[in-house]
Amino acid sequence: TVLLSSVCLCLPVLSDTVRAISVYLENMSLKKIGTAVTDYEGIRLVGKANGVAMDISDLFTADVSSVRLTPGSHINKSDAALYASSVTVGAGTLTGKCFEDFAKQIEKEIPEAENVQYEDLLGYSAWVNGKRVLVGTREMLIQHSIPVPDENEERQYAKNRFLMYLVIEGRMTATFLVSYKVNSSVRKLSHSFNKTGLVLMLTSKEPCLSHVEISKRLDIDTAGIKLLSGKGSSIINEYRTNTMARKSSGLVCPKKSRALLPLILSAHSLYNSGKLLFNVGVLGQVAAFLLIVLPLFHSPFAIVFLQLVWSVATWLLCTKKIIK
Repeated sequence: TVLLSSVCLCLPVLSDTVRAISVYLENMSLKKIGTAVTDYEGIRLVGKANGVAMDISDLFTADVSSVRLTPGSHINKSDAALYASSVTVGAGTLTGKCFEDFAKQIEKEIPEAENVQYEDLLGYSAWVNGKRVLVGTREMLIQHSIPVPDENEERQYAKNRFLMYLVIEGRMTATFLVSYKVNSSVRKLSHSFNKTGLVLMLTSKEPCLSHVEISKRLDIDTAGIKLLSGKGSSIINEYRTNTMARKSSGLVCPKKSRALLPLILSAHSLYNSGKLLFNVGVLGQVAAFLLIVLPLFHSPFAIVFLQLVWSVATWLLCTKKIIK
């Protein structure tokens, strides 16, 4: 009887079941935002990672408003918007998507931009219809020796939005305002992300969103955010486009869902709960071996019942850990 009881104790019959239930319940929650965890490998990869790379579009959306011509401009407002559209669309920015919608509304085709260059946290330069076009911040104009308006005047006009300038052939032509909103699926996750210890590495072509600005808007510690530029961004973009280099992780997140960060946090929580499950399971085995000296626990049925009670308690503990 003692030998049979020991065999029962050594079989972690319910540990995998408890883990499977935890993943199933988490997937039921993730289903609402269009993501899923389909393999334990993805959970392990996230749990052992030091950081996670994603694009700024996974976290923010942009809105463009108040396109305004500067005094002395020789083009109309819609043409100025099309020039800005050409550069921002060619650069693959969040503001470019807003301008695309504007072009559809006025039923005009966006001219193609050539040799588009992004200057980190300054803006973009390109050739459009044979003309040199700059779209960027006040700092970009200063870098290119272009006169800028008074800073106080700029601040009063922009208020809590970002002011961008359009320059054609070295002359300031128009301005427009850009505002950024955090995606709904990302809100209220800052506290959970700060606890993971992960570094959020972002590829971005938004000159107005520095790592300090992103930290403030997401309420994530500044040390936990890193903007990838130059070589770092090119490596990540090459990986995204090279399907042969990808490795299946078991983490499913359609691009349209914009819910990569919640998925990562769920996988990280499942990894921590899995470690807790393992540790509590080992503790339960040790306790059961100590209790085997009592006559009550010489029965295999009593030990199986103990396993069941312990597993239910472990599952409740792990579930509470995930929710927190």
